[in-house]
Order: sequence, then C-alpha cells, then structure tokens
Amino acid sequence: MMMKEDWETDLEKASQELCEQMERCALPSVQHIVDRTQHEATPEYVGGIVGCPSSPKYVFTVALGACSDGDFDAAEKIMSHAMGLLSDEYPVASATEEFRYHPILMWRMAYLMRLLQIDRSRILPLLHDWEATR
Repeated sequence: MMMKEDWETDLEKASQELCEQMERCALPSVQHIVDRTQHEATPEYVGGIVGCPSSPKYVFTVALGACSDGDFDAAEKIMSHAMGLLSDEYPVASATEEFRYHPILMWRMAYLMRLLQIDRSRILPLLHDWEATR
C-alpha cells in the first residue's frame, strides 16, 4: 500500500486507512495459519523461497519445530538432505560448541545436526537459549 503524501498531517486517519488496507489485502492470505504446522506449510511466511521448500532457512525452521515437539528423529531426517548438500562447506563434525551462536545459519544448522547425532538431551536447552538470545 502506498501512503498518501500528506499522511503525517493526520496520523490517526493514516493509521486507520493502513489498518483497513491490511485487513482487506494482507490478512486474508494468512488467516488460515493458526498453528505451527500450517505455518510450515506456507514457506513464504517461514522464510523459505516460494517453490523451493528445501531452502536452508525453511529446512532449519521446520527441523526446529520438530525438535520443539520432541520429535528428534523427524528433525534429523528433515535436516539430513540439506546438511548432505552443505557438508563440504559446513561439516557437521566440525560444528563444535564455538558454532552454537554462529551468525551464519548453516553453521547453526550443522551444530544442531551434530547434537541430533551425538546428544539429543542438549537440544531443548539449546532451543531455549536460542530463543532467549534472539
């Protein structure tokens, strides 16, 4: 939506117009998303690339959802293909503790995959840490 040039002269009116526009145009396309599963089924809202639900961010997000449900087998399965493709540049075996908060997503993915393989008891505390430091 394009704001009118004079939107600053009446902020309450501009806010009302923006809300009405959002209700008409933006919200209908996401109103069906009521839980994590439906959110994951809509890659463009999870950070995936439309038409490419195997993008690293989408894979990571879905794997984190599986972990939060305690389904570590599913999380490992979800991540195994992506990590196989990334293994030369981001080897899971190299993702030691120093990669726990790495700014590069693929290193955090490798770190999570390593925990899925060697110590699943550390995953839920890791998710709490990651959530707390966002």
